[in-house]
Amino acid sequence: MHVREIINEKLGFDDGSNLLDPDCYPPMQLEEDRFDTEIEQEQAKERAERLKTEKEDLKEQGVGAPPSEKQALATEIESIDMILQQEEAAYQEATDELALLRVVEGIRRRMNTGTKNYEKALSETSQADIKKEVREVARDLDRDAGKINSILKELKISTRITTSSKSSNGKSKYVEEMERREDEREYKTSSTDSARSGRDRSRS
Repeated sequence: MHVREIINEKLGFDDGSNLLDPDCYPPMQLEEDRFDTEIEQEQAKERAERLKTEKEDLKEQGVGAPPSEKQALATEIESIDMILQQEEAAYQEATDELALLRVVEGIRRRMNTGTKNYEKALSETSQADIKKEVREVARDLDRDAGKINSILKELKISTRITTSSKSSNGKSKYVEEMERREDEREYKTSSTDSARSGRDRSRS
């Protein structure tokens, strides 16, 4: 399911950026949706694993069996494959939804909670902070840059994440570590500059 469809159909929002606004999407509801989605994801994964085990058992039964029995087992395995595809699709959909909700939660945590205007709070949140949060979600959920960028686009955030998870593009973990360090240093520099600017204004 496309990110926009998740926002429109499952979460009931026309504007994805509203997901970042606690007044529109209360923290308690966000937490409940995330919890429910985690359960959906885990259940779909468990069902898929059971089907895979069943397939392997049937394959073992076919070892040494007569041709007619092999064909019957193969037909049964093909039926299981169809159900397995549905479960794997359900797992992917739940994972996409979970990525969206976790990005929203993470960005909210990093926003300036001292202001009630979420748009202002978001504008004051550093790009490096957002990138770091998104990379952590992508890595934990095994999601690539394209999927995460589509989430940011629907949330009306312009930051573009160019890093994919290792399993998606084979990128060295050391390259990812270097990029994370770059973001962390960029964030520290941004925070230091903001603090220095605040001190300068207080002196004047």
